[in-house]
Amino acid sequence: MKLTLLLVVLLLNGCVINLAGIPKKAPSTLGKVSKEIMVEYDRFKDITWIKTPLYLSRHDSIGTFSIEVMFRALYKPSDTRQYLQLYVFSQSADWSFYDSAYGEDGYEFEFIRIGNDVGENIGRVSTNEQFTLMVPIEKLEKIAQKDYEIKVYGSRNEIIIKVPKQLTKAFLDNVNCYESKDC
Repeated sequence: MKLTLLLVVLLLNGCVINLAGIPKKAPSTLGKVSKEIMVEYDRFKDITWIKTPLYLSRHDSIGTFSIEVMFRALYKPSDTRQYLQLYVFSQSADWSFYDSAYGEDGYEFEFIRIGNDVGENIGRVSTNEQFTLMVPIEKLEKIAQKDYEIKVYGSRNEIIIKVPKQLTKAFLDNVNCYESKDC
């Protein structure tokens, strides 16, 4: 009863509470990430996706800004790698119009804009920007050695994405396992 009353009071006061859609923080161990990686085969298109879950990379304490990341690989036909990507979902109060990204070592990632939209959560407007960064296998192997930062530039804003090494390493291990057919 007290919890229900508290939730009603907070909602009436305009506080945003996201009970269902709280993004996952990146796991602290390689084993935890590995257990959550999905391999999805579509027999109709003869394609296979290898995907990590979407993990929280950065956020602010008041819920007006968040960056979520996931790795994904596409195989088409199901055993020929087409690409490896770092997918990024950005939510903030203002548009950033992201258009390029560089690694902490100066590496320029191929940037592909996926989509932009405006959302609303209990009376507060937010902008959602989705893009992906192409990651060659050689680069993936290098960034799997340590936590890695990528700076993303836009015409109105810049952000730094933190990619934990356990996320990158678990994804790389799954890609190598799938390609060697030792899984």
